[in-house]
Amino acid sequence: MIPLPLLQRLLLPVFIVIYAFLSLYVMAVFVPGSGYGINNNAGIPRPPLVYRPLVPLITKEVRAMIPDSSVESATAWLIEWRDSYNGNRILRINPARPLHFAIDNGHIFDTMLRMLVVYATLVAFIWMMYRLTAELLPQSRAYALLAPVVVMLHASSYLWRAAYTYDFAEMFFSCACFYFLYRREWAAYMVCLGFATFAKETAVFSALFFTIWFYHDLPRRQYFKLMLGQWAVYIGIEGFLDYIYSDRVPIYNGVTYMGQVKENFLHMINYDYLVFLATLVTGMLLTYKWQEKPLFLRAGMWLVVMNVAAFIAVCHPGEYRDLFWCLPIVSILMTHTLVRVAEADKMEMFAPV
Repeated sequence: MIPLPLLQRLLLPVFIVIYAFLSLYVMAVFVPGSGYGINNNAGIPRPPLVYRPLVPLITKEVRAMIPDSSVESATAWLIEWRDSYNGNRILRINPARPLHFAIDNGHIFDTMLRMLVVYATLVAFIWMMYRLTAELLPQSRAYALLAPVVVMLHASSYLWRAAYTYDFAEMFFSCACFYFLYRREWAAYMVCLGFATFAKETAVFSALFFTIWFYHDLPRRQYFKLMLGQWAVYIGIEGFLDYIYSDRVPIYNGVTYMGQVKENFLHMINYDYLVFLATLVTGMLLTYKWQEKPLFLRAGMWLVVMNVAAFIAVCHPGEYRDLFWCLPIVSILMTHTLVRVAEADKMEMFAPV
């Protein structure tokens, strides 16, 4: 028998190993699902992609710091790995077909660098997911340890069809904004909201959540000061991006809101019973012992409602990665249910230390 104190110390290292393997699996799904990350870098990006510049800018700055000699050496190794059996399998290369331009000899280094930056945002997201869950559910370590597993398995089911280089950054900022709102660390929240807006315009959901939830929870003077401040941050950054990229041709020319809603509903009625069953199970996992879930976590369902409404109104039918802003909250709610059903919260090895 392993002594309890030693077992408690081993839990986090063991789960870090689990996170490492799962994160590599997620990336194995992400890399081909994203078209090798070309969505922000193929030709001249069009809106809305250009309004999400944070991760591409980070990638560009990192690339500028790498000496040409290192690029040449790394490129030779990458070409050798790409042409190996394992490289073919991971990159889903069919030797009988021409190489995708993103992984040809001239582009493979930039593509792999882009994937490393994306992986760094995934690692940051896993860490933030752990921190947020531990803050919301401190009664047992089981919640915080399991939540990153749940969210990675959940996210990977969407990435095979469509994936973008800012997806994990979006979920990181979703967690971080919610974390700072919960702790009422307003200065950190404002900074986080600013970076989140550069990453993707879905940061608006955090601003809307604050506007709704804190209306009755803060002194009026403080509430309006913070509300105006965050909207100034969001609108200022979005306006700046809209101005500097005003010469770009919109990607959704001729698409109307009502037309998009119609397309989404027409797509939904084609779902089979398996999708219905999965939706039913998800609903049960979200709502089991609802009143025992933390109030602020339950309030996070406002983010789900807003994200789903935006998905129906403006997103491509079936592209569920557009729900990534609310996915961390959904995953924590589901984790609460899974831990309670397994009664892991009552196990001594998961007790707070």
